[in-house]
Amino acid sequence: MEQQRPAIDLPPGSVVVQNATGRLCEISRGAGSSIVRVEWARGTECGLEEARQVTEGIATVAGHTPVPVLVDVRSMKSTSRQAREHFGATPTVTAIAFLVGSPLSRVIASFFMSLNRPAVPTRLFTDPAEAMAWLGPVRH
Repeated sequence: MEQQRPAIDLPPGSVVVQNATGRLCEISRGAGSSIVRVEWARGTECGLEEARQVTEGIATVAGHTPVPVLVDVRSMKSTSRQAREHFGATPTVTAIAFLVGSPLSRVIASFFMSLNRPAVPTRLFTDPAEAMAWLGPVRH
């Protein structure tokens, strides 16, 4: 018998991406904000299928319009090469701010930036407020 997952109390318009092992990330957009936030769950490993689910979630939350994205990778464990390539080719993103903390999260974000060379402005931040300010009105 399959175990029921508890209901998650989410803000309106939010999406939770999960696979057979559990919750991968939450994708949300604040009221009145054009910035979409992707917050990865602790210890998440992202492969191509998970990357596809996340980009679909971003498109859904953004109403299928291009938006700036804050990606919190502070708790993430790894991303595959295929996932990074997929994220690098996402047409619904206008700018990416990676929120990093640990040395591992810096490596994950730096790999994406250096190996995939995103076509949109991309930066690393340790402070969420600075990341949001950078993604603000000029990044639409």
